[in-house]
Amino acid sequence: MVVVPAAVLLAGLVLREAIVMSSLAAHPERAASVWPGHPEAVFAERMMAIGEAAKAHRPIDAALTAPVIDAARRAPLAPEPFLVRGVALQGAGDEAGAGLAFLAARNRDPRSVAAHFFLADHYGRTRQAALALTELARLIKLVPGSSTQLAPRIAASLKVAGGVNAIRLLVADNPQLRDDLLQALATDAGNAGLIASLAPDGRGPWVPSLVGQLVAEGQYHRAFELWRHGGLGKPPPRGLLIDPSFTLADQPPFGWTLAGGVSGVAEPAGGGLHIVYYGRDRLVAASQLLLLPPGNYVLSYDARSAAGDLASLQWQLTCDKASQPFVSVGLGDWRPSASAHAVFAVLADCPAQRLDLIGAPADPSVTLDATMTNLELRRAQ
Repeated sequence: MVVVPAAVLLAGLVLREAIVMSSLAAHPERAASVWPGHPEAVFAERMMAIGEAAKAHRPIDAALTAPVIDAARRAPLAPEPFLVRGVALQGAGDEAGAGLAFLAARNRDPRSVAAHFFLADHYGRTRQAALALTELARLIKLVPGSSTQLAPRIAASLKVAGGVNAIRLLVADNPQLRDDLLQALATDAGNAGLIASLAPDGRGPWVPSLVGQLVAEGQYHRAFELWRHGGLGKPPPRGLLIDPSFTLADQPPFGWTLAGGVSGVAEPAGGGLHIVYYGRDRLVAASQLLLLPPGNYVLSYDARSAAGDLASLQWQLTCDKASQPFVSVGLGDWRPSASAHAVFAVLADCPAQRLDLIGAPADPSVTLDATMTNLELRRAQ
């Protein structure tokens, strides 16, 4: 048995994850106090110490690993020495030898959480996606509730050829793993194709995350189709503006995002929008992402103030990812109770636009209580 040098155990993250998931490692001091010299107690205590040292990027010397090697002589079927050897071989660049060591560890203890984890990691490194996923499936069964932690690793395996077919079998009888995996994949817009193959219905709690990623990358129309079918579950009302009567619940980014906090509140009311604004801080009372093609448009609405000055509210249109609006229209340009409209143009270099109803700080001693109805966005004649 080779004593592991300090540097080669710097595969700390992998070691740490395996140890954290191991129920034995949760309280190694208890095992040691019951039977200090027992190999299992030595393994639990020392493996935890090795993991903590790796996590802190401290050198790992023979003082930590020697007891593991010594205990192995009294427990020849224990998997831990083979795990230590496997990590050492990985550090030395011998991935094939590491795989044999991890396989030996698993064969000695088929219920070893760490053995399955290291072996899955090895198969992932060597692009053996089906084998990696098989080990992860066994690991999930050994550690109930672990799918959330393992989902990112499984997601990485899906990028390897053959991974998609293997994962379909893995999630077939594990809905929780399927949801966790889709949530992990949704953090990267580049995974949209993989997600579509695993969730052909395009629906689930992962949809907002992927929509946000697609918007961030400028894939607006792809994001909109996913939002429309997967987020709402039904086509939104027709028109250039989604839900002008504010009848839907918050459905960002293509539906309304409404304010609700210490600066003010906006809420649906009788087919319109009721705004309470305290005038202290800037408030985005309502916001929606539009996909208007180049052309001229008219935004019209009725505004009524029960208290306060409508001049503290204004509509702004800003090209997505731009810092300054290209249209800004104050509601105070009209009487406190009147119909109003604004005409504006959208240029070709502005594929997506944020429509915001902004509250600008005014007199904080007067609370604005206003209602907006008959909101409409249409092409100019």
